[in-house]
Amino acid sequence: MAVINVTSESFAAPFFEITFGSRALSTEETSLVTDVEIKDEIEEKDTATITVNDPFFQFQKLATKGMSVRIVAGYFMGKTKEFIGEVSGLTPSFPETGLPTLSIECSAKSKKGHEGQANKAWKKMKRSEIAKKIAAARGWTPDVDETKEIVEQESQAGESDVDFLRKLARKENFTFRVKGNVMQFKKAPDLDDQSPAAVFDYRIGNHAVKSFSPRYASDETGKDVEGAAVNNKTKEIVKTKAAASVAKPQGARDIGEVNRNKSETLYSSEKETARKS
Repeated sequence: MAVINVTSESFAAPFFEITFGSRALSTEETSLVTDVEIKDEIEEKDTATITVNDPFFQFQKLATKGMSVRIVAGYFMGKTKEFIGEVSGLTPSFPETGLPTLSIECSAKSKKGHEGQANKAWKKMKRSEIAKKIAAARGWTPDVDETKEIVEQESQAGESDVDFLRKLARKENFTFRVKGNVMQFKKAPDLDDQSPAAVFDYRIGNHAVKSFSPRYASDETGKDVEGAAVNNKTKEIVKTKAAASVAKPQGARDIGEVNRNKSETLYSSEKETARKS
């Protein structure tokens, strides 16, 4: 997910233009905008939030729920970001001091596949063909890699189109996303044979990494995990290799204490080596 913050007070004065319905904000109205945040999601809806000072409650009349909205943001003569959607909510705030404010929440129209639930059976078709048919029904431009197998039946049982397509993608080891008005149903990259882009040392060698805190999306973190420890007697680096790695739940402590004149933190992959030394 990419988050782009553009404000009228930012350094180098980024440019933005906001249109509600067919009416663009005037210069005076634009000066009341304090923040524009556009969230570019991979699988979920793109969203935008416009925050304004609203001393005379004029924006509550300009931006009504369901009204179309277009935001163009960026720098003059540079790349711009465009958001097209509709107003999905209004959140006014009336502070004890200062001006009343209004947060205008917007949702992208291009990802309406999240709404609604469908019950449908797709028979004797490739999953890529199913993806193309749903894209056509939604008005999306399909960017689809062909799948090989013709399946007997795929059942869309009380699922939105997006949830259903995401499920089909997982079955094929594909990636799925809707970007703008383009629906991508693509083969996932094969990373098994690729070398690492960079190698850094943690607690050994040049100590290029002082500390790190990984976050695992699932329990299976990889097939090849290498670790190393220093044998205190021989001063040699002892390398270990795990055939499989399973992540602990987030928040679990995977450390131990070994007393050798001073307290030293040891990780689980090093404990066996430490006992032998």
